[in-house]
Amino acid sequence: MVTVMLLLLDSRHRLWLATLVIAGSICFYGVKGGIFTLLTGGQHMVLGPRRSFIGGNTEVAFAIVIALPLLWWVRTQLTQRWLRVAISLAFALSVIAVLGSYSRGAVLAVSAMLGFLWLRSSGKLLTGRDAAHKKLVDLIERGESLPVDFTNRVIYYVGPVDPVRDE
Repeated sequence: MVTVMLLLLDSRHRLWLATLVIAGSICFYGVKGGIFTLLTGGQHMVLGPRRSFIGGNTEVAFAIVIALPLLWWVRTQLTQRWLRVAISLAFALSVIAVLGSYSRGAVLAVSAMLGFLWLRSSGKLLTGRDAAHKKLVDLIERGESLPVDFTNRVIYYVGPVDPVRDE
């Protein structure tokens, strides 16, 4: 089956469609489980379909965690606002389903995955070497405006750095 799939994925469009089908198929259980968790107040465990390889709580939760980055990537490729909102809602419900699965490993995995997606999102983490930090201090001391808005951002100091040649 893998060979057939590889033969069919001969264009960017088909690859995008395959990713949509894979992410959508697994996240269907995420949306269903998220709604179930919200409606029951988390009193019952989210389970996958019976007699399947994702039938247990841990199995379905890990499958959802694996599909979430694919779903997020599909979201970034869309231009229609309503589809982006719908996929964001599906993403949130899938995270709730993972929490409702009561799988400790899946909760750790979704926490790590969300942290990684946050770090990879643009503009959240700013890095700078010694010279960048010195320039910012100089701008503040002179009362000039900063080149970047630091509101709700993390600043990571990447130094000190050994001088290279004539630095």
